[in-house]
Amino acid sequence: MKEFILSHLSLGILVLSYLFVPIAAETMGAISKDWMDFLCELGRRITQCTDNHRESAFLFQRLSILIQRYNAVAVLGTFTHTTTEDEM
Repeated sequence: MKEFILSHLSLGILVLSYLFVPIAAETMGAISKDWMDFLCELGRRITQCTDNHRESAFLFQRLSILIQRYNAVAVLGTFTHTTTEDEM
């Protein structure tokens, strides 16, 4: 019982210390308002830490590349793989 209470207390501390925003990206879909607000805030905070005003743009570019890469992986995963043994 003590472990249960301690785990929930630590979870409560995490909830107060961190912002949880679920993120889902659609290939041709729009970004939700909550996600856009989160990304803009994240870009602003990174800019404050690095003093580089292009950090928000870099963040969006990295996310765009990640979506493109994983779309390519998903498409390639739909093809069957043949080996020389299968061809005989």
